[in-house]
Amino acid sequence: MRLHAVIDEAGLPVLGIETIDNRKVQYSWPIGQDRLRLLFVDLIPATIGSITGLQTRCPRLHVSEPLHREWAESQTDHLKSEAIRLWHTTFRHCEG
Repeated sequence: MRLHAVIDEAGLPVLGIETIDNRKVQYSWPIGQDRLRLLFVDLIPATIGSITGLQTRCPRLHVSEPLHREWAESQTDHLKSEAIRLWHTTFRHCEG
């Protein structure tokens, strides 16, 4: 995982890009929300969906692009574990 100090096309900070099952997935943060937006870097449509509830015990994958549903659901554990890792790595110093 590489952390990036860049802003995506929607104006959101990109927290990282991870290769999952030979596909590059970008994790962006909608500021002020406990979720990460997931997009493919090299595929169209790019939108996968989001991982919500990152401050809870049970984060959830929400797939918003029907064309990517089967792939995303088969990679749910990997997508969620990377989102959780990124979330905690990025925000662990912000608590308290």
